[in-house]
Amino acid sequence: MVTIRTHPDPLACLEPELERVITVLGSTFEALVEAAGLEPLIAVDVVISSDFDSAVRSYADTAATDEALGRFHSNRLGGVVRGKTLPRDAGYRNPVVILDASAVHTSTQEAFAESISIVAHEFVHVLVGQARARFGTTLERSGLPRVAAQWITRYALDEYLADVIADRVLSQFGTVTTSEGETLPLSSRTVAPYSEIFVDAASSGLDALIDTIHSYRLGHLDIDELWASAQTTTSDILIALAHAQAELDPLTSDGDAHPVTGTARFGPLHTCWAELHKLFRSVSPLAAAEFGETEKEILSSGSESIVEFWNQIGLIFTLFADTLHIAVAHPHRTWPSSGP
Repeated sequence: MVTIRTHPDPLACLEPELERVITVLGSTFEALVEAAGLEPLIAVDVVISSDFDSAVRSYADTAATDEALGRFHSNRLGGVVRGKTLPRDAGYRNPVVILDASAVHTSTQEAFAESISIVAHEFVHVLVGQARARFGTTLERSGLPRVAAQWITRYALDEYLADVIADRVLSQFGTVTTSEGETLPLSSRTVAPYSEIFVDAASSGLDALIDTIHSYRLGHLDIDELWASAQTTTSDILIALAHAQAELDPLTSDGDAHPVTGTARFGPLHTCWAELHKLFRSVSPLAAAEFGETEKEILSSGSESIVEFWNQIGLIFTLFADTLHIAVAHPHRTWPSSGP
């Protein structure tokens, strides 16, 4: 099922141990696809690139997605993208997985474990993509708040699921002993913890979003620029929180899990994220036949939470037929408020 090559030189040598583990993970996910009742994958092409951004952009004309890959860059709020999964057919049965060669290697035990996590994360995207293609909800592109919020909910859900399931896969590859002598399963938390970085990045993103709204009040940008920026920044914030949350949540769904936003600096974003987190914990792409209905409920409830968050930071939406009107509230009427 899995073919592996390098980019930009397709004849460059691969690390044998990395090639072996990618093949093993491919077989693991092939079994998961079958167990989930999905159609067998036709092929998964894995491309390991020393020029990751260029490799992703090279699929701009062949990937079955409306994402603007021609302008792709790997910098993200809280870090950089180290892998990218792209469909090449509507059923997601012939995807390509592109990996950053600087992030997937076996030079140390820690790097090897992190590489397993990265590859597994991308293979989960294949599984989720196929489950969604067969059973999921179809979303149309729209600038209307509720539809935009559904897309944002889906992006954060995908990253959360990919991280959580990748951690479960990684835990099967061994254990690690802490400095206190405790033996724990391998996980992102024990191998390469980034949760604090992602939480801080989400907080910074929230500050930037509040500043952007105020820049509009001061006349530094127009309403279309504000709305486009608000959607992008909100998505970046929630994806950062998804990564942070997935790292800290227990591996089993029945364990205690607390939102990572439980501090005053997040204000109404905490309420939004707490609801999204609860929703995300309820879904598994491994139960593919139920995935579509569960995701439909998540997109509906999640989008309501995001729109309410936007309202509380000052974005007020009114629909007139097919026309969207956006008003920006006075700062004294929004969070964070300097008023009485």
